[in-house]
Amino acid sequence: MRFWLVCGLVAAAAGAGVGPVGAAETPPAADVSTIEGVIVALYRSVSFEAGGEPDWQLLRFLMLPGAVLAQPMQGSDQVELLTVEEYIRRFKQALDNSTLRTTGFHETIARIETTSFGRTAHSHVVFEARTDPAAAEPLGRGVDSILLVRTGGRWWIAAIATELERPGQPIPEAFTPAVTTGPVQGGGAMGSSNGKLDFNLEDLDENGLIGPPDGKVAVSYELCVPRDQKLVDEVRSIDPSIAIHADSRGRIGCSPLEVLCLGSTHQRGFREVLEKLCGLPYVRRIERTWFE
Repeated sequence: MRFWLVCGLVAAAAGAGVGPVGAAETPPAADVSTIEGVIVALYRSVSFEAGGEPDWQLLRFLMLPGAVLAQPMQGSDQVELLTVEEYIRRFKQALDNSTLRTTGFHETIARIETTSFGRTAHSHVVFEARTDPAAAEPLGRGVDSILLVRTGGRWWIAAIATELERPGQPIPEAFTPAVTTGPVQGGGAMGSSNGKLDFNLEDLDENGLIGPPDGKVAVSYELCVPRDQKLVDEVRSIDPSIAIHADSRGRIGCSPLEVLCLGSTHQRGFREVLEKLCGLPYVRRIERTWFE
């Protein structure tokens, strides 16, 4: 971030008469005690179902007074700096001139790289935009460069600079995965469904059991799902055996932006269930697990 932008942020806050930053009287539901919680809430705030609109109160709650947003200008190589209220006005105008109010709009985190020191943090977030959150391919992708500061006992967003992916400018693959906790396999490596399974479905009998005749057992498996209730509900609707462990990373190593899901092959139609789970774009791997 350029020094003049940081100076401008401080000057804007001082000019607005902002003293020590405190908590809102009726804060929206968001975990602002962690960087991950703020990032997740940011993309939740601008996403909405058909007939709805972004959660403007939540967006304001996440932003430090005097925060700025550097947004790319269409058809130009220039960017413009917007206050939060200017950004909200632009967003509302864009909604009025589009069909998004009837289709809904969802921005999800694809990858993230965060570094922090003391009361400052920076996150590079690769985001994907969709009207249907379950669609395999996004409408577009971009990168948000997010500056955060910790003050008043919580994390705030001080600035966001956005760049969009376009022909000739792909998003670098060097960004640290957030949803992907390991390399995404391809080509049907072990189980099926493009190698997302790390166990072979052909080893299981018609009841979803594996092992010798006198010692058959079901296969328990883990997968990570983004912390989005709609996506968690979708996984549960596909796999009724799923149990949610939101506070555990599991053996698979879910990130703080994900919830751990545990399932079992000892269920009717287990092959179809696993094939459907592997078909979800946000499910990157399904691994066998054991309980001690």
